[in-house]
Amino acid sequence: MEKIKFWLKLFKLNTSTILDLDKKKSYPRDYSKEDLGKEIDKCGNESPNSHLGSSYYARASLGLTELERRNSSVLGWSTFWVSVIALVLSLMAVRYTAEQTQYAELQSRSERIIQLQNIQRAIDRCKISPKLQESGLFDISNGQSVSCLTVLKTYKN
Repeated sequence: MEKIKFWLKLFKLNTSTILDLDKKKSYPRDYSKEDLGKEIDKCGNESPNSHLGSSYYARASLGLTELERRNSSVLGWSTFWVSVIALVLSLMAVRYTAEQTQYAELQSRSERIIQLQNIQRAIDRCKISPKLQESGLFDISNGQSVSCLTVLKTYKN
């Protein structure tokens, strides 16, 4: 820093204004949202057709771009966290669905055992008298009784 001050004194430049530039906030990144809004309003009110208007217009555009960048950054992170939460909830739903499937299987075991016992009784009855028209089983599609010949064809041992 001392070397810079030496060269500035050598060329008789005002050191206070040049060194203060380092201390100032850089536009627009270091400005708060409120300060940036005020700056945009101040620069945006200037007409683009005036002799300083184009530079003010560019400064206002730069400020608006910075605000949009900040908002899109927040929106990006929000989207990321919402997707992470959705993924976690989906994994939990898959786990609970698997549990419910196991519970349904356990609950239906007794029904299947009864159904298999009924089929075995019908097969035993039909082996004794294969000409019977009623085996004790019913066709699911039409609700009619199944003959013993059909039972023996279906459940061959």
